[in-house]
Amino acid sequence: MTIPVPRIDPAFRALIPPLSAEEYSQLEHNIVSSKKCRDALVVWDGTLVDGHNRMEICARHGITFEIKEMDFVSRDEAMIWILDNQLGRRNLNDAMRIELAIMKTELLRKQAMVNKSRNGGNKKAGRSGSIRQGALNLSDPYDNCSAEFTKSSKPESAKINIHKTVATEAGVSHGTVQNYMEITKHGNPELRDAVKDGTLKIGTAHRLLDKELKKQLNMADKSFRFIGRTLPQLRKSAKILPPDQLADDEEEIMQDINDRIARLLKQAEELKEAYSGKTTDTDSK
Repeated sequence: MTIPVPRIDPAFRALIPPLSAEEYSQLEHNIVSSKKCRDALVVWDGTLVDGHNRMEICARHGITFEIKEMDFVSRDEAMIWILDNQLGRRNLNDAMRIELAIMKTELLRKQAMVNKSRNGGNKKAGRSGSIRQGALNLSDPYDNCSAEFTKSSKPESAKINIHKTVATEAGVSHGTVQNYMEITKHGNPELRDAVKDGTLKIGTAHRLLDKELKKQLNMADKSFRFIGRTLPQLRKSAKILPPDQLADDEEEIMQDINDRIARLLKQAEELKEAYSGKTTDTDSK
């Protein structure tokens, strides 16, 4: 019997960190040399949820593959399974694990809100799977993963510390998650990219960010002092002529000065907030 080729869902595939060139080459060598795909492709409702690289390699070399069918009640549950499956990989750096954990946490929170709106709803105890052409034993890493959100003893109004939840899911420390969040929020693009591709470790990147923030904070303090010295004189100069006697260009100059001062003050406040670590988005209800 001919097995239909599974559909590729771009949203599902985007959840899966790509293999390095070396990892892909090794996987291809293993499949081609044995002339078979050792692990079955995992499919839900005709859509591929795991095995994108394996299917691509098999299709290119004309190698048959097995299919394991999973049963999920929604796209969100399928996506959570994908994220859990990826979090089980040992070749991911901490930044990749944190990114996956953030996505999983958001999906779990969304699922918890849906369950709450249904007053408990219909709970599906597990997922069933069947394999065509051979057998494959896959444990389900999703089991009970939403317990923290659906069975929490905390009152509904209590805040959930996102950093701690993400740290648990990613298998890293709470401090590592905090440092990563600060890097993604305040670091320059080059620093963020170096962390995400594993060129720089999170701790090293955070020390570089801390050094840069101190430098910018010093510049902001100088701006504050400059504004403190010059603002009174600027305001005094602006009152020399009544507003209706100011030339258009003078009005534009004063407006430009005021705009520049406002931007400097905002930038300085943001830098002070970043350096003190008192960000407002660490906790969420």
